[in-house]
Amino acid sequence: MTKIKKKYTEESDETGQGAEDIERPTEKKRRRKYKRLKFLIPEEDKDKKPKTNEEKLYMYKVFLGFAAGLVGRLIGLIGWGLFLWLMIFWWVAPFPLAMRLAPYEKDKWDWKMILKTAVMAFFFLFMVTSTVVHTLIVTSGPNFVVP
Repeated sequence: MTKIKKKYTEESDETGQGAEDIERPTEKKRRRKYKRLKFLIPEEDKDKKPKTNEEKLYMYKVFLGFAAGLVGRLIGLIGWGLFLWLMIFWWVAPFPLAMRLAPYEKDKWDWKMILKTAVMAFFFLFMVTSTVVHTLIVTSGPNFVVP
């Protein structure tokens, strides 16, 4: 017997209620195993659906943001010039793209929807590409000294 059981049996005054007489379950309760469900995609959803005009406009504006940032910085625009370049491509360029996507559905294209689609993606890609290109231009110059 261990010290704890001996101490418990010596202190207990009741007959038959010592540490050896207490019944304890020998096996632990097992946790229930849950079934893993497999999510099956129906055959109808597996087929590629044609992209809507809004999805196409989103992709065009993402590419436009990348191209505008790249070209704007490569032609040497800095500061206010680059900001005006951003505004022109942000506010003016999506309209010809939208009219090119759906020339016969001009009544569906609202100017708010054209401008709101992919605003943050356009801005993010413009800023990232122009910043990376500017950094590469500045650090590749002959006057650049590593700090």
